[in-house]
Amino acid sequence: MSEFDQAKFLTFATALKIDTKELGRVRLGEQLMGTQTWVLNGITQGFEDGVRNFVILKCRQAGISTLCLALDLYWIFKHSGLSGSLVTHDEDARDNFKETLQLYYDGLPLEWRRGMVKHNRNMFSFENRSRLRYAVAGTTKRKSSGKLGRSAANAFLHCTELSSWPDEEGLRSLRDTMAEHNPARLYLFESTARGFNLFYDMWEEAKRAVTQRAIFVSFWANAFYRCPRGSELWKAYWGKAGRMTAAERGWVRDVKLLYDVKIDDEILAWYRYQLMEKGGDENLLLQEHPPTEHHAFIATGSQFFGARAISDAIKRTRHADAPDYYRIECRSEFYETEVVGATPRMATLQVWEYPAPITQVQYVLGADPRYGSENTHDTNSISVWRCYGDGCDQVAEWSDPDMPTYAVAWVICLLAGYYEPCLVNLEINGPGQAVFDEMQKLRKKATLQLTPQDKKLFNVVRNMQNYLYKRVDQLSGVPNAFHTQTTYQSKDRYMNNFRDYFERGMAQPRSVELVNEMKGIVREEGAAPAAGSRTTDDRVTAGALAVHAWSEHLMIKLAMMGISRAVSQQRETNAAKLVTVGDRMVHDYLRKIGVVK
Repeated sequence: MSEFDQAKFLTFATALKIDTKELGRVRLGEQLMGTQTWVLNGITQGFEDGVRNFVILKCRQAGISTLCLALDLYWIFKHSGLSGSLVTHDEDARDNFKETLQLYYDGLPLEWRRGMVKHNRNMFSFENRSRLRYAVAGTTKRKSSGKLGRSAANAFLHCTELSSWPDEEGLRSLRDTMAEHNPARLYLFESTARGFNLFYDMWEEAKRAVTQRAIFVSFWANAFYRCPRGSELWKAYWGKAGRMTAAERGWVRDVKLLYDVKIDDEILAWYRYQLMEKGGDENLLLQEHPPTEHHAFIATGSQFFGARAISDAIKRTRHADAPDYYRIECRSEFYETEVVGATPRMATLQVWEYPAPITQVQYVLGADPRYGSENTHDTNSISVWRCYGDGCDQVAEWSDPDMPTYAVAWVICLLAGYYEPCLVNLEINGPGQAVFDEMQKLRKKATLQLTPQDKKLFNVVRNMQNYLYKRVDQLSGVPNAFHTQTTYQSKDRYMNNFRDYFERGMAQPRSVELVNEMKGIVREEGAAPAAGSRTTDDRVTAGALAVHAWSEHLMIKLAMMGISRAVSQQRETNAAKLVTVGDRMVHDYLRKIGVVK
């Protein structure tokens, strides 16, 4: 297994000459920027952990491409017979990188070089049989060939500015060429964010993956991105009486929490200078120079949920206790449905909180079948929340793209029967109506109790209530429809409702996946809030439907009954002494009703 010796690489980099923006021509290894050192340390740590695939989210002008080009040359010199590719987003970048590599090569001492066979716009090859192929991904579908990985085999890859790549098929083909067992393999994918795009998908994948490492590097690691204390810029944007704004306090705390980096007044003064004198668009500044990875990806259009509230929710969900993971398997009959423990990657059901061992507890369930609220959103999602007079908290979430409509109805009934009493709000557009019809059939069958199994089914559906939809302009106080049929007006209403309670801290999501989807919700002119072209809002819709049912039917009622978070927590603590944990487990419940043997 080949290792990465950072000290040897820095010795190699000291011989490389590069023209820099701030210092002119320098030797790279002697003048590394803090951002470059940050990434280099991340790669070194990755190698120690057995990782060879690195996805780097960077701010602008961080020198990461320059560093990676030096690593390109070092790696193909170090390993004989290595075949790799350098893939840029356009031809200008390819030509610039080609010239940089030639400049690196010419500046090396003769004893450090590998003999060059050829260097043209397609290939940089050497006498040690190693070669670096140049390729261009393109920035539009028309220019991109979709054949990046054709007729290639790569044990080394360096891909740049993937946020500008349009061709997912080409990237997939390229990644198929990556060696999985070659001891000299190394893969570098580096880019700025630029919205929810192909690179966003790669970044999220790298954070979850075992064989990949996600490295974020921000402006605060760059020694040039600061206003020296006492300078005119520092006096103008900080001064002796400088104080952080509420927004600054938020991201300064985030940086300390996530990266253990302390942001000082010199960095804050530089950030304000950039905002006030380099355009004044804070969203653009966050995209180009994000303080944390959560600020980097800004959706096009008007972002719907506030960045501060989203950031707080991300911190809360990531540092909370992990949920219990299950997988729900449905077969030909309702009674054959099984709920089994699963790994996080294979689970379809996450449970943060089991039913409370006290009376006067109320739950809401929102459900969005695939292709329900939007034709392009293809995952069945169910969100369950516990209700109080002063808020509601997510307790469970189910998401599965493959379940047919009848099985979605069964899962709704199982969860609503477990979290009882439960008010169900189902999106009934398209397949939602078929889901509702199946739920009604189960109700009738349970009520008739024709078989012993029907008696058990009755226990599942007896406390399940249907949400009754009432139009805002309806004069009569009597609701006129079951559940919710999404239109522009209705979606605008329940999404705004969800946002208001979420940003006020009254609606508390616990699902990391739900919060990630919320980041991608935008409001385009003339349209209701929805996910962008590369993101989805199935979980968000399910959560919004649940919270809307709470706010319309339960919030005031529970407040009048004095059921608050604080009161319920105290009552539950007292009641927990009388109930064993096993009595509250999903598996025991399903065993009692005959679903699990």
